[in-house]
Amino acid sequence: MKFHTLKKAFAFVLILTMVFSSSLTVFAAETSTQIKVQLNGEMIDFTDAAPKMVNSRVMIPFRAILEKLDATVQYDQEKEMVTAKLGDRNISFAVGNTDLKVTTGEQTESKKMDVAPFVDQKNDRTYVSTRSIAEAFGYSVGWDNANKAVIIIDFDKIFKNADKDFSYLSMPYAVEYDSEKTYKTTGTLDGNVKIASPLDAKQAMNVGFSGRLAALQQRMNADMTMNMALDLDALFKSQDMTEEEKAALAPMKDALKNIEMQIKMSDSGIMYIKCPMLSNVMGSLGQKVEADTWYKMDMNAMYEEMGMDFQSIMNMSKGFSGNMNLSELLTKFISGISADFTVDTYKDVNTTYALAKELAGDAAFKTVGNTHTLTIDKNALNTVLDKKLGLSKEALKELQESDFSCTIQLNELDGKIKDTKVKFSINSKDISMDLDVSGDALSSVCNVVMSIPNTMEMTMNMKAESKVSTEKVDTTIPKGANVVDYMKTFEGLN
Repeated sequence: MKFHTLKKAFAFVLILTMVFSSSLTVFAAETSTQIKVQLNGEMIDFTDAAPKMVNSRVMIPFRAILEKLDATVQYDQEKEMVTAKLGDRNISFAVGNTDLKVTTGEQTESKKMDVAPFVDQKNDRTYVSTRSIAEAFGYSVGWDNANKAVIIIDFDKIFKNADKDFSYLSMPYAVEYDSEKTYKTTGTLDGNVKIASPLDAKQAMNVGFSGRLAALQQRMNADMTMNMALDLDALFKSQDMTEEEKAALAPMKDALKNIEMQIKMSDSGIMYIKCPMLSNVMGSLGQKVEADTWYKMDMNAMYEEMGMDFQSIMNMSKGFSGNMNLSELLTKFISGISADFTVDTYKDVNTTYALAKELAGDAAFKTVGNTHTLTIDKNALNTVLDKKLGLSKEALKELQESDFSCTIQLNELDGKIKDTKVKFSINSKDISMDLDVSGDALSSVCNVVMSIPNTMEMTMNMKAESKVSTEKVDTTIPKGANVVDYMKTFEGLN
């Protein structure tokens, strides 16, 4: 809906474009398999006391893990109390107690560990939850089920120079979007889709579309109204139909010329959608729903299925209104996908960051006057790949076979970005696409041309503009409204 983060998001895509090879599964008791712990790409060697799996949590000798994290450790044997210090952060916990106290500067926070620290009588070692301790000191923690390894990574260390390395891409706009303010957004789109007929490859079905958007938004609190129109006249003319068939389909054709949709969403992650056309479709599929039905969607559950925490993402976004700390944002973003950590993640992130720095770091820009231009294409990519940044042969082959180009132009005004222009194109045997976007933090124009051989051709034009508003975002639906769980409705169709 807004393109104010496009220049920043592009940096993220470059830095974070990696395919993780496994996903996090629930810790299960593994008594016969040696549990491993990896810290910043290196396996920790436990000489006298091995990690244990207790109640689906990996427990580890406290001194071994804390000292590996470079923390200063003290143990009060009489009170069975452990205290540790790393940088400006202090933690303390007691044997047999799940309470974990974390103090950062002058702020103290109390947390609960899933499993209380305990003393193993066989080796006289005090064990503590690996995840609880590592996360208390700001490390990111994941689980590689295939290798039965806890993965601990200090992403702050990897991304500490991100704002310096990518100062152009992280430069704030002269007029910055502030997520704490309320914005009123209006937008339009139009275009055409040509779809190859499944019955006759030489015959194409043309569908024109247009639409407009009006929305109030503050963070993820939103009240939006969308109107879409599909023009099927060309499609009907191209089809070999009888007059009776055309008459039977005429009501549907007319209905598609005015598709209305209202969307309400709150920071809680609950979205409501009202669309009479959708209700009509559900009715044709045997679902009895009223035209003014509101369909409820739980974004928390949907993101959970994708391995992401919706609320964590929302909390992260709240801290980045105005100027952006790229290094902090990258750390939070990658930490949020810890479900995909493997024993190769640390190396992969370092390699991808190095590649991104070469391709899109400040040194890759060319500056003329107040205009900074970055061009990434096959030639630039091959030049970077010759530096052997540690990519696998498979990854090298895939990148070198790519046929694409991307140009980002940043126009600077007094140390801030006045506006941006982005052009992107890609051509392959599977798809070709040209994307042209221009605008600033609060307005944008986007044109897209896309083609999938023998399947589809599409053109789309979009415009959007946002202004600060004093209106209040209404995220509530009418009292007594008919509400249907969207996902359960589709489950009923199986």
